[in-house]
Amino acid sequence: MQTLFPHMMIYSVAASVVFYIPFWRHFITWIGSVPATSQNFKRLLKKGSVAVVVGGIAEMYMGHPHRERIKLKGRRGFAKIALEEQVDGIVCVYYFGQSQVLSFGPAWLAGVSRRLRTSFGYLTGWMGLPVPKPLPIYMVNGRPIPVPKVPRDSPDFDKEVDKLLDACIKELGEMYDRHRAEYGWSNRPLSIE
Repeated sequence: MQTLFPHMMIYSVAASVVFYIPFWRHFITWIGSVPATSQNFKRLLKKGSVAVVVGGIAEMYMGHPHRERIKLKGRRGFAKIALEEQVDGIVCVYYFGQSQVLSFGPAWLAGVSRRLRTSFGYLTGWMGLPVPKPLPIYMVNGRPIPVPKVPRDSPDFDKEVDKLLDACIKELGEMYDRHRAEYGWSNRPLSIE
């Protein structure tokens, strides 16, 4: 992200469990990620923007040959932190093609992986190897979603978290529909679960 947007400080968080895996821990740290705890998220927001893949482990197993599937419903954590930290806004980002460069499975391990908070399975890509398929990736940004200034102790705080999450879901769906033909996916619908 720093290469694409050198004028912006963009940080990332990753599932805490990956920092216990030898070699992967070094790679994920090298690219600038820190464990996805609320304290780290809030600390990074004070320094700049934070990129979050909200779908997590559940979304890794949601690959589908004929439609895009993402896990966003019920994922309130990022919206709650945005409200608590009173950030200016949330910008949804979608990478067309990223779901096709690597496959993850087998799907029957999804439940175990979610319970243990780590992904079990393997990646397959080019020629069945864990190497990405050489496909184009097309990144699009949504319209900024303003974050209301609501105090944490407000009786409406939880309702505002839900409203902000709903606004993100709506914008992500609309953004996908605005851009999918540009990528050649006019007939590939998006399912937000």
